[in-house]
Amino acid sequence: MERKYASDYLLRRLYQGKGKKRLGKVEVEGRKVELYLSDSKLTYVSTECPIAVITMERLCQVFNENGKLSLEEAVHALEEIKGFTVSQLSREIAREVVRVLEESGIHS
Repeated sequence: MERKYASDYLLRRLYQGKGKKRLGKVEVEGRKVELYLSDSKLTYVSTECPIAVITMERLCQVFNENGKLSLEEAVHALEEIKGFTVSQLSREIAREVVRVLEESGIHS
């Protein structure tokens, strides 16, 4: 399923939900995100903030396709979403997600 517009990520949430193993929790400006791993697939549970949901959907997609995620890859992936402005909030969420992945040992 191809998702290229910001609204596509809000309407079709493919990675939302708890997984088998909790990797960690991220909180940026009151937005809370928990990261999970289930059968090598990264998933998340977050507050209902459109920026957080769009950011997490895209980051999970990139990680699950490539098996890794750097901050540069994360920001580039967010910039590719049509109709989405990469804000300070989305950059901070990306930075924290990459940190959790690195600390969990699953980051390549």
